[in-house]
Amino acid sequence: MLFDIRAYAETESTNDDALALLGQPGAAGAVLVADFQRAGRGRRARAWIAPPGSSLLATTILPQPVGRDALWAVTLWTALGVADGIEAATGIRVALQWPNDLLIDGRKCCGILCVSRVAGEGAWVGCGTGVNVLRPANDDALAAIDPPPAFLSDHAPAVTRDAVLDAILRAYEARLNDLADPAQIAR
Repeated sequence: MLFDIRAYAETESTNDDALALLGQPGAAGAVLVADFQRAGRGRRARAWIAPPGSSLLATTILPQPVGRDALWAVTLWTALGVADGIEAATGIRVALQWPNDLLIDGRKCCGILCVSRVAGEGAWVGCGTGVNVLRPANDDALAAIDPPPAFLSDHAPAVTRDAVLDAILRAYEARLNDLADPAQIAR
């Protein structure tokens, strides 16, 4: 596998950690995974609420730079890979809500936020994902979200975060060459 998993109990944000590494020797292919993020965020600086151990919180640094002109397609590429991985790990077919959400029965189960560092004609990219895997019991912060989020365990009770991560990374690897044709990704 092209990826090197680096697991942490807690961090501010896997995306912030990845951003600090983008373009550094040895960072290509790193997958930063945390059980909990103190400052996880989504698009438009919204907070990403994920009680410890409930979600797959990961940022995958792509193993090779992406053409600067293809950056717009990376979030779409990531969504396709995560959708493939979820289906492979659980049998659940999620809906894609562009540009960066995955849904089960109209409810969000995954958010995507990518970060990049442009270097000439290429860019190093970190693909950040928050996948709701295991529904926690009695969490007031989640109860306040309207509409309520979906969790993979609602439909696949035996699911594990490790199985979902492994399937997503395999899907990323299978789709890696697609980044050379951003128009095809959009189609």
